Amino acid sequence: MYFFLAMTVCFNRNISHYHQVTRQIKADSPLVDESDFGEKVRALVYLEHSIQDASTDSSGKRRVVSRRMQYVEIDSEGNIQNAGYAPYLNYRPLREAEEGFITSALEQDWLRKNLEPQATRYEIAHLVPEHLQEVKHSSTVNI
Repeated sequence: MYFFLAMTVCFNRNISHYHQVTRQIKADSPLVDESDFGEKVRALVYLEHSIQDASTDSSGKRRVVSRRMQYVEIDSEGNIQNAGYAPYLNYRPLREAEEGFITSALEQDWLRKNLEPQATRYEIAHLVPEHLQEVKHSSTVNI
């Protein structure tokens, strides 16, 4: 049996951007990772953040020097891992014949909770510092 994955609504305030990037994927759509033969459900969560420098543009807003879109996966035990930039490219939509297998799995309590705080804490602790280091390194190399 395949490993099933649930797509969770993005946490970015700009949801239209999310839909432009993942047009074929509807929020909360079950997806299948055929490379994983387990049966545990994971939630795939879209995150976006940006790094700003101290300079401002003509409207007085701080200049964004780097923006990053990333995904994390959260399992039922609350374990979170970086899923990379476009993990959904490796997943496929659920086939009609598979719907009976996933229905009860998608009704688990943890999937009904707001996963945003958990994903955001992970983003702040792990993804943003890595991104900031890359931006700092790139800026130093360019000087």
